[in-house]
Amino acid sequence: MTERVHFETVELLLASITSQIGEDGLRSAFLFGKPGAMHWEKRAGTEIYFHPVELHLAAHFVRSNGPQYLKALPLSEVVSKLQSFVTENFWYLQDTMLSHDDKRPFNEKVEVEAKKQLAQALAVDQLFIAEEKTTLFPLATAQVAEDVRLENFFLSCPKGDDPFNLSSPDLASRLVPTQFPPLPNFAGRKEQPTAWLGVNSPDLRVARKMRAAILGALSLTQPHRCRYMFSGRRVFGGQCTIDGEAASYSFEPSHTPPCFYDITISAADMDWLKVLSAKLASPEVQDRRHMKALEYFYRSWEQSPEERFPTHCMALDAIFGDANHATQALLEGVANTLEITGQEKRLRELISLRASVIHGGAPDVYESSKYPKYFRKYGFDPIVDLERITGECIRIVVFGDRLAEHSDPNEAAIKKARAVGRFPKQVIDRSILASP
Repeated sequence: MTERVHFETVELLLASITSQIGEDGLRSAFLFGKPGAMHWEKRAGTEIYFHPVELHLAAHFVRSNGPQYLKALPLSEVVSKLQSFVTENFWYLQDTMLSHDDKRPFNEKVEVEAKKQLAQALAVDQLFIAEEKTTLFPLATAQVAEDVRLENFFLSCPKGDDPFNLSSPDLASRLVPTQFPPLPNFAGRKEQPTAWLGVNSPDLRVARKMRAAILGALSLTQPHRCRYMFSGRRVFGGQCTIDGEAASYSFEPSHTPPCFYDITISAADMDWLKVLSAKLASPEVQDRRHMKALEYFYRSWEQSPEERFPTHCMALDAIFGDANHATQALLEGVANTLEITGQEKRLRELISLRASVIHGGAPDVYESSKYPKYFRKYGFDPIVDLERITGECIRIVVFGDRLAEHSDPNEAAIKKARAVGRFPKQVIDRSILASP
């Protein structure tokens, strides 16, 4: 169905094309035929010129207003897709070449009917209707007690029934879900995943962004002290893309840090996973900001504390940021979300430390003079305060009351240690989120 975005894209795209080089034209010479023709059927040749400024503006428009997946692509690739669209559909524009000496851009001399035909072609082009593929990410620090299958992603146990959720039984029978790469004849290094994350998307880069948001949310299920508790165990990463009946793979860095404790996904997590699935597919600005916050939170997961601090600042900005009143918007957003009372001055000092790091006063938070002052005054690390604030704000704003932390795996051990006097009977919580 042709929509306004298709007509506007065509108008902007044609404005970037002329039949003469002008001052900055980029030559494009090619053979063309009827749309859909095989390459040997293309017997007419032509030469046109794309003008960079107008072409990039057209690409920016379609990236901003077109399908959601385009937002994950670099602008240069959208430019390339638009140029390919023109060469594949030049049949509708061939009459413009009859007036080769006309220096006007194509949007001023192409007939309305030809523009309409081009818009109709664009509406069904792969640029707007991209075929989805399944990208499988092997996880090394997660366990799936019960498979999760949602519209745009799934989490599964390698030993379960149909862990890859494939529509092709033949392909499923040719893959080995208990190893990565999941190819039976692979002769190289093989790894044993503890779980699979599968993402449905038209592009690998989109799949990686979705993976980041999903795993960022998954990290929120861990109690804070477990989330950043890492071991020396060996972890691995990679991806396997299923496209029709074919499967391709590559090794990558691990998708999670070497968490000391595995994260277990069960039926109790289904409510918040459904919320996440809906927000991943949503075009709403607020939902997109929520996903960006989760991407930042995921990025910070394996960073060292001083590197984690500015990344958490960016995650908070993604949720509460206001370009005109950034600091005040952040203060009000955090205070209202977490219902902080009696700690307003402390919160302001923490946000002030954020400002000195984000705005270049102290690229390393430890170098800021405000860091030791805060630590000395409140007896608590401001980095940990920001970590806890960021995690709680994302959890509440994005998921409401649906995402609850999993139980602390150390709980029984701590209780036993307290009973024999090897752990303090009462640990004073000096964080900004502690009850006054």
